[in-house]
Amino acid sequence: MNGIHKGKHNYSLSFQRGFQIVDSFMNGTYYDEYIKQIVDFLKNHSYNFTILIHTESDQTEGGDILGYTSEDKIYKIELKICETVANTESHGGVSGDFFKDLGFEEYGYRGYENLVGIPQKRWDIINQYLGTNIYSQQEQGELESSIKQNKSLLKELRQVTNEVKTQYIEYLIGKLNLVFSQKIVDLNNALCLGERKNLQEIKHIKNNILEIQVGFFGTGKQIISAKTFTPKTQLKNIYRKGLALVWEFENGYIKFPVTHGNAYQGSGRTLSFKCMFKY
Repeated sequence: MNGIHKGKHNYSLSFQRGFQIVDSFMNGTYYDEYIKQIVDFLKNHSYNFTILIHTESDQTEGGDILGYTSEDKIYKIELKICETVANTESHGGVSGDFFKDLGFEEYGYRGYENLVGIPQKRWDIINQYLGTNIYSQQEQGELESSIKQNKSLLKELRQVTNEVKTQYIEYLIGKLNLVFSQKIVDLNNALCLGERKNLQEIKHIKNNILEIQVGFFGTGKQIISAKTFTPKTQLKNIYRKGLALVWEFENGYIKFPVTHGNAYQGSGRTLSFKCMFKY
């Protein structure tokens, strides 16, 4: 193996590399020189790890790897491996209905779009440009190739979609300002620690997390760095920045850009919020 694994889904690739790192650390089974560099970095780190255990994608606990130290402490280790850049903003993803985990009644993004009539507005625009007569998301999906090829149509669809994204973020801000701030602090800490599921009962998290960033993985320029996330204690502000919701804390922030997957950014399909962290 040469450290570069093209053609695989990013999640599967990250999962595989995590297992390789744990296996190499525990058994000396080095898969290639690039994995060995990461393992040596962990062995020489000041936390004095003696045991590594892969979490096997159990996101109820957070972290890709659990690191046990000689001082009987446990650290959650997040891996960020990049092949073409030195490092990346720490990130993850959550569903469009994610904010319901804070315990208040709200429209998910798709429900909000239906409330303000955006799907029909998109279909009217598509019908005007393509001479069609569609009235469903399924029919829109069947025209995806034609829509993508029409730059003027795409531009208008994105403009309409971005307008409703902005409205939805402002709507969420109004709701979030009514939430007890400690719940937002705790949810932020859970997300930064890698937790994505079972967030209905948010607990106050005290553990630190060690994030290992590997830049230019699998090349002669490979560089490894580490940073520690310390759980936040104070919410300072909630605001919108462009097409992202931002929670600002005493040191750092988490922002939620609104994105669409599996289609194009004006489509209204498969909406999610990316989590972008600054520790």
